[in-house]
Amino acid sequence: MKDLSVVSRKVRKVRNRAASILWEPRLRKSLEATHSPHRVNPELAAFFADSADLQYQMTQWITPFERLSGAGHVVAFVIMDPLVARELRKKTWLPILLTRSMAEIEKFVADKNIRGVFYVNNSQSNFTALRMKSPVHVHLNHGESEKSSMVSNQLKAYDYAFIAGDAAEGRIAAEIKRFDRSHLVHIGRPQLDVPLVTEPKASNHQRITVLYAPTWEGDSKDMAYSSLTTVGVRLVQELLADDRFTLLFRPHPKSGSWSREAKGALRTIVGLVKEAARDDPGSRHGIDDSEDPVRTILGSDIVIADVSAMTMDAIGLDKNLILLSPENKPGERVGRGSESRLYTEIPTVFADFKGRFPDLVAARVASGIPASQADYRIAIFGDPGLGSGTSRFIDAVKKIMR
Repeated sequence: MKDLSVVSRKVRKVRNRAASILWEPRLRKSLEATHSPHRVNPELAAFFADSADLQYQMTQWITPFERLSGAGHVVAFVIMDPLVARELRKKTWLPILLTRSMAEIEKFVADKNIRGVFYVNNSQSNFTALRMKSPVHVHLNHGESEKSSMVSNQLKAYDYAFIAGDAAEGRIAAEIKRFDRSHLVHIGRPQLDVPLVTEPKASNHQRITVLYAPTWEGDSKDMAYSSLTTVGVRLVQELLADDRFTLLFRPHPKSGSWSREAKGALRTIVGLVKEAARDDPGSRHGIDDSEDPVRTILGSDIVIADVSAMTMDAIGLDKNLILLSPENKPGERVGRGSESRLYTEIPTVFADFKGRFPDLVAARVASGIPASQADYRIAIFGDPGLGSGTSRFIDAVKKIMR
């Protein structure tokens, strides 16, 4: 992997920091007027100390937090980056505390008698809040997947980890030594609780709609799951050249942030899709940059994705699926038992694939979803699965706060 230079990442960090300083005074005044946490009595807090390029990890929890608040357990966002707070303000009515001071956060938690704090990632900055002794600390993460980051030893630091289901528990128990499984709470995936209704295709649109949603390249060998630099460009070229398909491309928000090679592949694919859409508007090719991927998944006939939360969400929504692997054969790089099951249950294309993607995709759509995928969905998200995540989440919060 060819890393982007340390200098370029530092420049980006300094630029974001400068923007934060510029926005902060005006934003604080605006938040006090419209989203003040001091005018309400929040019972829970969602802590996020990372920068704006990672805010997608928090924004996907907005709807579950709003529904939890509507059930009488109000959640306040505790944010340390003004750019993140600015975006949250546009997307939610929930209160937002913007501060860079841990002392102010501790005072807020004490004054409001905050009973629980949520965390949506494995960031080291979480440990600045974990030192608070009175609230219950709950790890939520920002998606269910077979990535190695899902089995961090950091989970031991939290009072509870809310997870999707049996597959996650088995993965954690197998990979994290001396972990107490009583701290795991199954909630399914609240983000999938959307009306299972999609807009009907236009009568003159008979193409197969393909969603290609690769993950980012990762910042280490163990996290290098992306297909962008292996088969991504060829896959896109072949599907765009075949008028049986409409291609929707949805890259991970961090794609191209670590590797020059991935950044180049991303630029190439975006250019190809835009050119194809411009040359043939009726094809409906496009870049999906919507906030919520769930409706895009539901509107697709088949999803092509890497080892990532997008793959699991497609399984959770009972969508046809092709998995792309960065390996040339199963188990070549990681080979954990749970990841091996993913390869077994879902048709997988490895990095050395020499066939034609259009024929593979058409055959997969024609064959339908295998019965084994439904069993796998239950192992991942539980039974009942679809539509139950929010109620399970709310019930779990109530239970741990008794």
